[in-house]
Amino acid sequence: MAAYELAFIDPVQPYLLQKTHRYYKYQVYHRGIQEFFGFCTYGETEANEDGMISFRMVPDVGIQTLITCRQNHFSMLTLEPGAEQTNVELYPDTEYFGIRFIPGISEFVEEFLMDNHFYEEIRKQFMEESGFTQRCRIFKCIFEEFLNNRGEHNLNSQVPSIYALISNSNGDIRIDELSRHLGYSQRYMSKMIKAEFGMSPKTLCKYIKFQKSLEYLGYRSDMDITEVSNALGYYDQSHFVKYFKEFTGVTPRNYVSMIRSNKIYQKIENVGKVQIDYHHKETFTSREWKNLFLAE
Repeated sequence: MAAYELAFIDPVQPYLLQKTHRYYKYQVYHRGIQEFFGFCTYGETEANEDGMISFRMVPDVGIQTLITCRQNHFSMLTLEPGAEQTNVELYPDTEYFGIRFIPGISEFVEEFLMDNHFYEEIRKQFMEESGFTQRCRIFKCIFEEFLNNRGEHNLNSQVPSIYALISNSNGDIRIDELSRHLGYSQRYMSKMIKAEFGMSPKTLCKYIKFQKSLEYLGYRSDMDITEVSNALGYYDQSHFVKYFKEFTGVTPRNYVSMIRSNKIYQKIENVGKVQIDYHHKETFTSREWKNLFLAE
């Protein structure tokens, strides 16, 4: 496997999609940003007793930031990786702009989001510009300015390889295999992954495998539950159902029924780069690979 061949997860928060009536995605794969997305929440008739639109987050492995774009109101909400059974509340009938960062760069993202200068720059330009593609351009430029000012020499050089090995295996890889591939002890590998991804190797693999299952169930109508379970390396179908229900609150069969009856995936409108299929592997040149994980 070339170091820069990578099977990307095409992430989705299904319960968020349920609460939107417009949803845009723009896949970037450059300098720490995986994709931009934008959506408008349902109106007040769908709000809870507190007047908010609430949805359940499912586990993911990358940081996502939601920017509220209401008139005379600007705020940022960060959705941390690995959230389980967490309810997120959003304003009804409101435009949101989202950024999904490449997994494994949490230190850079947290530092960026806490920087008042860049926060104010985003707020100022977003309040002046309402177009989705224009906001993509604005955020990309501001984040690149931050990276250029900060310098990126502190990024762990093993992060891209760790993510590639786990993602290309659909999360079906053990810590001893990772250690053997990268030449580190299992103890050091566990410590490294915890520091860079914010979770243990076992949890990271489990979440990537889960996100892959969402892709299979969402984009493939010709595979039954057993075939998906086998393709992702679950011990048996009962283990697949157990983990899936733990993360979503429903069985895989009920999930498929829900997304098809509500036409959830049909809401997604891809802007720019064509949507990556579940089985597709992106191949990057050496330079593109470095750019993907922050470097110029």
